[in-house]
Amino acid sequence: MKALSFALAFLLTLAVASNRGFAQPGSGGEALPAQALHRFGTARFCTQAEVVSLQLSRDGKLLAAADRDGRVYLWDTNTGAERIATPPETGKRVALSPDGNWLALGEDAPFELRNLRKKEAPRLPIGNGPRAFAFSPDSKAIAIAVMGETEVVIYDIAADQELRRLKGLEGNPNTVAFSPDGKLLAVGTLPADDDENPKIRIAIWDALKGGDRLRQIDHAAKSIRQLAFLGDNKTLVGHVNTRLLAWNGLSGQRLPKLDRAVGSSYALDSAGKLLANTDGPTVLDFGTGKTRHEFEAPSLLRHLAMSGDGKLLAACPARFDSASPRILLWDLKTGKDRVVADAHRHFVDAVAFGQDGKWIATASNVEGAALVWDAKTAKQVHRFNLESLAAKQSGGPRTRRTLADGLAFSADRPELFVAGQRWSLKSGEPIPLEGDDDFRFDQTNSYRAMLTPDGRRAVSFLIGQSLLFWDPARAKTIRRIEPADKERRSEWSAVAFFPDGKRAVTGKWFIPRPPEDETPATPTLHVWNLANGEQERRFRVSKAPIVSMMLSPDGETLAVIGFPTRLELWHLPTGRLMREMRLADLEDLPRSLAKPALAFAPHGQWIAFAHREGEIMLLETVTGKPIHTFKGHRGFISSLAFSPDSRRLLSGGRDTTALLWSTVPTKSPLPKSWNDADALWFELGGSPDQAYRVVWPLLANPRRAVEVFAKRLQPDGGATEKEIRTLVTNLSSAKFARRDQAIRRLKEIGPRSFPALEQALKKSPDLETARRIQLLLRTVETALTPETLRDLRALQVLELIATPEATALLKRIAAGDRDAAKTRLARTALDRMRGGSSR
Repeated sequence: MKALSFALAFLLTLAVASNRGFAQPGSGGEALPAQALHRFGTARFCTQAEVVSLQLSRDGKLLAAADRDGRVYLWDTNTGAERIATPPETGKRVALSPDGNWLALGEDAPFELRNLRKKEAPRLPIGNGPRAFAFSPDSKAIAIAVMGETEVVIYDIAADQELRRLKGLEGNPNTVAFSPDGKLLAVGTLPADDDENPKIRIAIWDALKGGDRLRQIDHAAKSIRQLAFLGDNKTLVGHVNTRLLAWNGLSGQRLPKLDRAVGSSYALDSAGKLLANTDGPTVLDFGTGKTRHEFEAPSLLRHLAMSGDGKLLAACPARFDSASPRILLWDLKTGKDRVVADAHRHFVDAVAFGQDGKWIATASNVEGAALVWDAKTAKQVHRFNLESLAAKQSGGPRTRRTLADGLAFSADRPELFVAGQRWSLKSGEPIPLEGDDDFRFDQTNSYRAMLTPDGRRAVSFLIGQSLLFWDPARAKTIRRIEPADKERRSEWSAVAFFPDGKRAVTGKWFIPRPPEDETPATPTLHVWNLANGEQERRFRVSKAPIVSMMLSPDGETLAVIGFPTRLELWHLPTGRLMREMRLADLEDLPRSLAKPALAFAPHGQWIAFAHREGEIMLLETVTGKPIHTFKGHRGFISSLAFSPDSRRLLSGGRDTTALLWSTVPTKSPLPKSWNDADALWFELGGSPDQAYRVVWPLLANPRRAVEVFAKRLQPDGGATEKEIRTLVTNLSSAKFARRDQAIRRLKEIGPRSFPALEQALKKSPDLETARRIQLLLRTVETALTPETLRDLRALQVLELIATPEATALLKRIAAGDRDAAKTRLARTALDRMRGGSSR
């Protein structure tokens, strides 16, 4: 566990940038991205990183925020509509003018004023640098104090020019406030980091005359935030440590009777009559201390904001990764939460499709809850809370993190597995499990449990590197394995079960080693036989630990995420690396823990993969190349799952929502060759870019697809063992044409030729023949011929369109040579179609 903890801390230091885009409106009132069918939950008032600045407009109609990465947001509080969402490094401080017409933003980024009433270029663009600023009460001017400067500048907004300067600023400005009548201006500054006796300073000026300051107040403290004048235009309050302190702004006298304990933040209305603190939060009458409202937030709070009219309160969490990315809003008139949704409040860490495609499930680790939804209507059906379970009911470890690994619908019962516990989809209640004492003892020593997508098998990683394979439906041990080659510096991090459930492959995690570390690399992938507990193979000798992995439906392709920057595709029957994709440079990895997500489509020809903020790539498995991109989530995507028919993709994000996508574009332009069947067939064997310009329109036009394939897609006669031996012999032929034809045909045959090739290599052929054999063994999985690609893509199209004519054509192909890859693919496609799924 120490290795994993170190790795988590390491990941938290890395950085990233983002973007997003939206299109049509969704059923919940939020915009839906292109190709999205439903959004489950709401992304309203969600940020991508911890909020560092928060403000409500005086009338409560607008909410502005800035996050730690410098993104600035602006929402309409009545509708939740997002008016502004900037890229990172735009600003870490925001302010709204009292009339709601202007948004000021900046700090550690160029300062600017944005007009919220009409489109125009930003005003007062000022260079980078830490600064504090505040609008005048009449919204006609703004005061700006910049670190390292000795003067505060007041600008005339309408004239877009300097109005006057206030002299005598000392220290690093952190907060600025006008008195309600606009006559006084106060600036709070921080002491230097190396001050032995740190003091905050509050300087006060005549805002209308400018010139030298009227007074400076010194106070022994390290920080001052959120200065504000009360309604009498002279009482000044500020947040010092966890208390609200008060002074007479004219005389500088302390007013200890007005001091209040407020926690990490406070908020006042414009009149200074209502005070909110982070204890709850709680809203008090500032004068009497009487409680007006007491709310319950799901986590500790960092920042508060109150509308000037005292009708709305906003709050954001103290720790983004362990709290919620959503800003909370309370109506102070009704005392109700403005943004309560019957959905997730935190990251959606796991998603799953029901076996019939009619239901979906989403789970959040921090909430300890799983939700079940109707996939067609996007309505919530059940909510299962992990916290409500009695200890005796659980068949597996019940830590919150297990929800991400342990979410699956039962393959044959109306049940959902959540972190090893079975829940009835009929009653909505947990189903008691009667595991024996040995099983329960083992589970108490496990640090992670993972389920297969169909919920039939599970594995628990035990402390000490033992592996416990078990049946979730019965809470019974299948096999406990004690690896012979335990390594002190590593632990298990990922598992994938073979389709028959008789074998499994596990992956290892360890602390990433620096380049100068000369410790020999060790195998990180291990294949186990669950019947006898023996290790069948170890491979992938690497210094790059494994973050996650997934096995293709046919059990032949293993997708591996290798820390920190690689997606690898392995051919499991041979243990050979087929291809790899570099994800990012170290400095571009996410600052927060957001490991890449991946999922195989049931037909095995696509991999959904997400490692960038807000973006999902659809890769073609055989080529490893992207064929489509989905954009719509805000922030990182945590989990992915395909529907049983491969026509829909479900994604869970750190924006607290799940999105259901159509994998087939609704509108695809017809290629120029549309009326030429031979040309379409030819293009189908090209690069993914070229081929999918044909695939997408064919999926939208089933009749045309069958017309093109009927005469050109033929059953495979198969390659006999005799033919393979002859081809291998021809690799040493003196005739180039014969050698070339042998190489091409062996590539078409693929892995079935491996035994004969390896046997020929053992016979020590001449160097040139040996080189050809070795090249074939290294590249046969990836060097796909156009003919093979056409067959694969055509079979995929037929399965997806699933018309009677397409099914008849698939049956004809399935009648070919039983050992041919094309025949097997057609048969498995028919099996999936017979299984039935909701379209």
